Amino acid sequence: MKKTDLFIILLVMVMNIQWNAGATRVRIYDKEDDVKVESARYEDDYLFIGKSLRFTGESEDLVFLGESLEFTGKTKLGVIALGKTVSIGGEPENGIISAAKDIIIDSKVKGTNYLAGKKIQTSKNSEIIGDVFTGCAELILDGNMTGDVYAGAGKIVINGEINGNVKIYGGRLIISDSGKINGDLYYSTKEKLTVSELSRISGKTEFKKVDKDKGFPFIKKPNLVNISFLFKLFLLVSFIVVGSIILFIPGFKYLQEERTSKSFWYTALWGLIPMFMYPAVIVLCIILVIPIPLAGILLLSMLPLFFITKIIGATLLGQYLSNQFKWDIQKRHYHFLIGAGLFSILSLLPFLGFLTAIFLSSIGWGIIISFLFNIQLKYEK
Repeated sequence: MKKTDLFIILLVMVMNIQWNAGATRVRIYDKEDDVKVESARYEDDYLFIGKSLRFTGESEDLVFLGESLEFTGKTKLGVIALGKTVSIGGEPENGIISAAKDIIIDSKVKGTNYLAGKKIQTSKNSEIIGDVFTGCAELILDGNMTGDVYAGAGKIVINGEINGNVKIYGGRLIISDSGKINGDLYYSTKEKLTVSELSRISGKTEFKKVDKDKGFPFIKKPNLVNISFLFKLFLLVSFIVVGSIILFIPGFKYLQEERTSKSFWYTALWGLIPMFMYPAVIVLCIILVIPIPLAGILLLSMLPLFFITKIIGATLLGQYLSNQFKWDIQKRHYHFLIGAGLFSILSLLPFLGFLTAIFLSSIGWGIIISFLFNIQLKYEK
């Protein structure tokens, strides 16, 4: 059996445990010459896999995996889009997460936004209410914004008004005559702003010059340590991207249910049992010789199971932190991003990162065995 086939089977088995917990509208559109037009209204998530989509309808979340997205509809939550060109002209109520060659925003957007691409532009008609985190070659902000901006780009042009603090690392920053920053500016570029540009900033300004000859040390002088760092970074990014997509599978809506702090720790403790028993069972199968094929299957399934349990664990960790700090966050994807973000920070510390990975996996295992053995851990006081 191939590893990919085994991974799919295990994934389906885990998801079918609570398949009725919610629903996701899935569309796989493989006609290369056509643009799928969707104008219906859905009360659940809408997942599209194909070439091009023109979405004018309504849904809870919109997830797009393809080449071209033209969004003029409405979502109760957010828009997640991975493609070549992404055009946002509708009303996403809880931000945008997008990676594309070209991203254009031409509407009012509420919520935190994570954008990556070659060229990202907001039109004069656009308005963003929320923080923006972006990395691109060229960033053009023609519209108005209310929130902080964190940008890394080769060229940044501000033509609109930003009501918030701005932190920029890039090659060149331009603030036009119509541009304005009502907040503090921290920027690291090759050249300082002119006197006229600085006059359009109401808060304090801090500048650090980029040394173009020095560049990025870990890229200019690669070694084993830096290669290891880049590999870890790649794994973390892959974990966050793939985890965010997997969480759209209906069974994971169960993770949004309210849990007490006590049940969170009980779940982690229960999860330690199967997590440490798993390798012991593999060793036992090898010793007994007869069930060696079973040992092989268990070995092949270890990585995907560990991956899934880490996703579950990061989501519940984010939910736990949201409850502790009294953040008004209900969506499982944002819980996952909070937990994965903390894991990303802790993983920079070798031993602590390993312990955190074990802890997250134990939480995931705890959720799985609570399903299998009907152990009530969700609402225990």
